[in-house]
Amino acid sequence: MNLYTPKITIQLWDSAKYRAFEIRTSVFIQEQNVPENMEFDVYDESAWHALAHLGNKCIGTARLNIANQSGKIGRMAVLSQYRRVGIGRHLIGSLIKFGQSHGINKFTLNAQVSAIQFYEKYGFEVNGNVFQDAGIAHQKMILNFKTNLKHNEFL
Repeated sequence: MNLYTPKITIQLWDSAKYRAFEIRTSVFIQEQNVPENMEFDVYDESAWHALAHLGNKCIGTARLNIANQSGKIGRMAVLSQYRRVGIGRHLIGSLIKFGQSHGINKFTLNAQVSAIQFYEKYGFEVNGNVFQDAGIAHQKMILNFKTNLKHNEFL
């Protein structure tokens, strides 16, 4: 059951950076011990950033980089007290809809191994071997709308 329906906005880095920085610092740097110099990178400035709000509080974020008719989703983070209630589904669904409105039909992401089942629910498929990023096991995942129609479950 979805207890929360956040308001999702999609913005460029200049507008989103303060709220996204706060969420990503809490989740990745403080909780998961990712070094700050690895968390924030040059891709932030060219990405579209989804922000999830409940009232005036920003509780989650994710980004979408668009290049070569493909979208790469990354840096998805939800504050710990708001996990497992549908916030991530709203974030990823909003970024995919946004990407599709820009002609994107193939999306990739590097999922933490612990989150693979979450992404599989929405049609993403594992592609490749496990690799380490900031000391955390990840796997590349792909969602191709030309071959996988499971996306209807969340869009």
